[in-house]
Amino acid sequence: EVEGEDSVVLADEFVFDVFVTFEGEAYPADEVKEVKGLLYDATGQIVQVIAGELVEDGHYTITVPADVAATMEAGASKIEAVVVPYTVAIPSFNAFEFVTVK
Repeated sequence: EVEGEDSVVLADEFVFDVFVTFEGEAYPADEVKEVKGLLYDATGQIVQVIAGELVEDGHYTITVPADVAATMEAGASKIEAVVVPYTVAIPSFNAFEFVTVK
């Protein structure tokens, strides 16, 4: 699950929370190879691939720096979280849509 602000200003840093669970329980961090965010702007282009940072088991953050945000086109944007566990061969994807304004 991905959570964040519904609307963000492109000159500012903004953060998304990624929650990784299995059967309602936090997924252990030692079983996750990586968490990444694919950041798309209003044109549908990938602006940046951003590594997720571990907060605690089952909780990661993806931070979009202000300098990266400033390069984005305003409008309907999205972040797609990609979770790659060691124990499963196929990564999991979950997208969150938000509005960017200048």
